[in-house]
Amino acid sequence: MAWVCISDEFDIMNISKTIFQSLGGANQEFNYLNLLQVALKERISKKRFLFALDDVWSDIYTNWEILAGPFLAGAPGRKVIMTTWKLSLLTQLGYNEPHHLPILSYESIVRKCNGFSLALKALGRLLWTKIHKEDWKVVLNSEIWSLEKGDGVVVALRLSYHDLSPCLKQLFAYCSLFPKDFEFDKEKLILLWMSEGFFHQSNASQTMERLGHEYFDQLLSRSFFQNAPNNKSLFVMHDLLNDFATSVACDFFFSRLDIEKKKEFRTESLERYHNISFVREEYMVSGRF
Repeated sequence: MAWVCISDEFDIMNISKTIFQSLGGANQEFNYLNLLQVALKERISKKRFLFALDDVWSDIYTNWEILAGPFLAGAPGRKVIMTTWKLSLLTQLGYNEPHHLPILSYESIVRKCNGFSLALKALGRLLWTKIHKEDWKVVLNSEIWSLEKGDGVVVALRLSYHDLSPCLKQLFAYCSLFPKDFEFDKEKLILLWMSEGFFHQSNASQTMERLGHEYFDQLLSRSFFQNAPNNKSLFVMHDLLNDFATSVACDFFFSRLDIEKKKEFRTESLERYHNISFVREEYMVSGRF
């Protein structure tokens, strides 16, 4: 079995490599896609398997022909489950009777989230920290529901973000530097936070590392981070949370989009934001950390 988050960037090489490694394949580098697919084909040849391809957006049929080539070597009974919002893709692939997942029933705050599970999860984690009925009513009646334009997900994320301490907001916004689906290590992220001077000790007996662990665990408990699907020792951010982090990053430092669009920054811009010591391109050079 293998589970892969496809997202909006359909990279056949990375998808094939994730499947290969999920099936116990060696963590080796392949310089060419055809060599990787030959290795994948040999591993699944005459075997039954279940592949889950989650959050698919690409509807370019030729991409799917190339990706699915090795799958044909499997035994009868092999299955591929795909989640997507694009019915046009399913039609091209010959699946005319997709299974439509129903949204959750409408009750109270659920109605405001339009039944989206990510929004409900974020709000559920937020409400879990509130022990009084009046606190729940504050969330339900927040003006953010009427001021924020969105489909319920963005509003829920903003409410959850708004409830964070200033330090946690900054730490979350810092993660806007991560590319989508980037898998990161807890310990190394904490060291990066420390190197930026984000931590302020209130207890002399508490080390910076311990403080970093507490901050990380708070963001994890609020669902701003989640375990990587194929490696529980690493963590990822949901695509919508990645986008949201980028949208709030300008409150603290240059956003990822600014870095990509412009390499040189004017002096007056430097006076408006706290600059950071590295940019997204350096993440891409170093790879998974």
